[in-house]
Amino acid sequence: MKTFKTIILFFCVGLTVASCDFLDKEPTKLTSEVYFNNASEAASFLTSVYAPLAAQSFYGNDYMKLVAGDDLSHYGGGRNPDTAGAIACNNANSSSPYFSNLWINLYSGIDRANTFLENIDQTPEISNDLREQYKSEARFLRAFYYFTLVQGWGDVPFKTASTNSVTGLDIPRTDKQVIYDFIVREMDECAGNLKSAADLGYKPGRISKSAAWGILARVYLFRAGEHFRDKTGGDATAIKDYFQKASTYAQKVMTQGHDLTDNYWDFFIDLCSDQYNTTGKNESIWEIEFAGTYTAKARTEGRIGNIIDIKCPDFSNDQSLTGKEDPGFGYAFYWSTPKLYELYMENKDIDRMNWSIAPFTYIAAGKTGVTAREFEIGKMAEVKINTGISHTATARVMQLRK
Repeated sequence: MKTFKTIILFFCVGLTVASCDFLDKEPTKLTSEVYFNNASEAASFLTSVYAPLAAQSFYGNDYMKLVAGDDLSHYGGGRNPDTAGAIACNNANSSSPYFSNLWINLYSGIDRANTFLENIDQTPEISNDLREQYKSEARFLRAFYYFTLVQGWGDVPFKTASTNSVTGLDIPRTDKQVIYDFIVREMDECAGNLKSAADLGYKPGRISKSAAWGILARVYLFRAGEHFRDKTGGDATAIKDYFQKASTYAQKVMTQGHDLTDNYWDFFIDLCSDQYNTTGKNESIWEIEFAGTYTAKARTEGRIGNIIDIKCPDFSNDQSLTGKEDPGFGYAFYWSTPKLYELYMENKDIDRMNWSIAPFTYIAAGKTGVTAREFEIGKMAEVKINTGISHTATARVMQLRK
């Protein structure tokens, strides 16, 4: 026993001595002190400020489970309710991970923006115009993340400095009206140094003046209705002012060369073909960009299309199936409510309805691929006689969904 104890003692001493070198190593994590050395590094860090938009907890996937639970859509498609709890499934609770994950993701974006804004001025070899453009993009994104937080939680913790210590993280909430003042000021001020949509070639992956003004109009509209959430009568003068400002910024967007496409479905065809504004109408103002596939090393989530798409079996493992045999796997978790259907019917807007509410599902016999489309009652006749939607456009979308 004495020998055994001696061995353990020497082992512990040896471990202590050996571990000194390990503990003395310099950290390899990138820090602001060793980054922002050139324009390329600044651009790379700015991309990380955009990144939370495409995260699974946000537009990549799970945000739908929080915002799709309204009176126009419901969670269906033969799928049982999400056991983790979601607003769309009417079973959300305070422990649902969708809330905490979104919260963490949004504050991650805010902290990255704060870090970027604190360090971008030290970057050499970058023009002043580009520096101000980058700063304006980061400011807008920070304000947008705060807007999303206020929409979901009202009063939230508010800070405009990066987090550099694990102490002092538990800060109190700030009144949402104070945060609203910050949001609208930031979005308005940063628009001056953003590129126009035309300067960006109407490629809406980056924040442009149009995007800043368009979202700012949305902020004012939401703020105008906050008194309903507070269950108060609201300040009539302030509410009127919010609506007027929403109109002002929306009209600013209208000066930037945007217009609605001739056909409602042109936008969907662009999305399916991974293109922007091909009709020349420049309808799309801001889009969250995703990259790669599930088999590639570089990818972002981008599963919204998968969960709201036309219901179709999964044949992705059979590479021999192409074209109409495998038009694309879709869960079709979210279905329209009778209210949405009736709104289209009341307005006799059949063309738009059949593009917004899928008139059919794909069916398959065994594992040989899709064999037919099963239409809702009366929908096949509507699609066949529809003179607004060309057969070419319909076929193009089916081809691109693959």
